[in-house]
Amino acid sequence: MAGWLQKSGAFLDSRQDVAVACGRRRERYRDESVYNMLCDIEWDAPAGEAKYCGGDALMRIAAFDQVKGFRSDLICGEEPELCVRLRQAGWRIWRLPEDMTLHDAAMMHFSQWWKRSLRAGYAFALGAHLHGAAPDALDR
Repeated sequence: MAGWLQKSGAFLDSRQDVAVACGRRRERYRDESVYNMLCDIEWDAPAGEAKYCGGDALMRIAAFDQVKGFRSDLICGEEPELCVRLRQAGWRIWRLPEDMTLHDAAMMHFSQWWKRSLRAGYAFALGAHLHGAAPDALDR
């Protein structure tokens, strides 16, 4: 949203230990369906240090390169998995208290929400398989 890149860039400039800055993603049509509303609620994570970001983020290229970027063998859950490796390399992930992006989930039917839920479950299971449980579990 307006000014997001400047604010997140300034934050990364001021915090050399932070690899990723993200903010609040908002659902554009939150009131169009209960499923859109659920997405908006899910995206309302607290500001501050985080374990992972979503796909909307500003990343430090040196950190991204250091951990060899995204894994090409993942079909989902790429950002949380990348953030696990960034944290293992000593980097931090930070969620700013700023609106970042608008997103249109366009989910009007239970079947769409269910498919998204299955995909999320697969991503968490894959993350656990690759990295095990705490302290690198893929929770918030």
